[in-house]
Amino acid sequence: MTPQTDFLIPNTLSLASRAAWGGALTSLADVQRFVAFAKAQQLPCLVLGEGSNIVTGPEVNACVGLSRITGIRVLEENPEWVRLEIGAGENWHHLVMTALANGWNGLENLALIPGSVGAAPIQNIGAYGVEISQFVQAVVCVDEAGAVQRLASAECQFAYRDSVFKRRGELVITTVELQLHKHLNVNLSYPDVARWCAEQGVVQPTPSQIAGAVMDIRQKKLPDPEQMPNVGSFFKNPVLPASQAQALRQTFPQLSLYAQPDSQQLKLSAAQLIDIAGCKALSQGPVQLWQKQPLVLVNRGGGTCAQVLALATRIQQRVNSRFGVWLEIEPTLLTRLG
Repeated sequence: MTPQTDFLIPNTLSLASRAAWGGALTSLADVQRFVAFAKAQQLPCLVLGEGSNIVTGPEVNACVGLSRITGIRVLEENPEWVRLEIGAGENWHHLVMTALANGWNGLENLALIPGSVGAAPIQNIGAYGVEISQFVQAVVCVDEAGAVQRLASAECQFAYRDSVFKRRGELVITTVELQLHKHLNVNLSYPDVARWCAEQGVVQPTPSQIAGAVMDIRQKKLPDPEQMPNVGSFFKNPVLPASQAQALRQTFPQLSLYAQPDSQQLKLSAAQLIDIAGCKALSQGPVQLWQKQPLVLVNRGGGTCAQVLALATRIQQRVNSRFGVWLEIEPTLLTRLG
């Protein structure tokens, strides 16, 4: 791998953006060399997957690598479960489909999430009642000194849309170890998935049918990034102290509240807050809210990073003014580097 100057940064928001240096990383050795190169250039080192969860400025003064380490390898298995090692550059949805084809269950609720396997633990991706942290056994990464570290699941400090990798951006993920089960234990906790099965007359759904339900629901609600540039959910669902959330619902009875593992907190729907606050018609040039899912900001062509962030700020301000809740942006902002 030879770093290239003036490197085009791929991103699913279709924002024009270039890095000082960049290149594709296809092996652990590539990652270690790239980390050393960035250190020699005295620049931040960033390694991305498919650019599906970033908002990037026009000029990023950093060394940006693209993770292209692939492979799905069985480390250990028995009649109950299988433990896999997956390259960080593997496409996430491809992993889900490969797992289903082999009878490895658990990831079906996470079907069709854009991005790579290496990006998944950073955000602790979750959808339809499931988070990747439920299956992570370990994450292997390279630190800023080029040393290889293997962090067990507990060391990853997973939380809602969060992990240690968000706070320690110098760690470059190279492989992820997941443990999936072989028995049938589908998750129907999310109302939309249960409703889909009922409407289809599916009483005892298989993991493949759950994946089909999730893909159908997602395709009806969310735009395909290849057709309409976006990064998926732009804001996190706010998690509030139960007393604050319940007080809000006394004023706004239509608000949905969702129980959390910590009984002292409740989660609200950011999409619902945005809708009630009257944000759906807001736009900033070609950057607009997706009408079928107001959590999604789309770039209809030629939009800039400044326009994306300006619209996000307007939404945050309006929601805060109405509910006293400040929405947190979910994608990573690559706008203040170097």
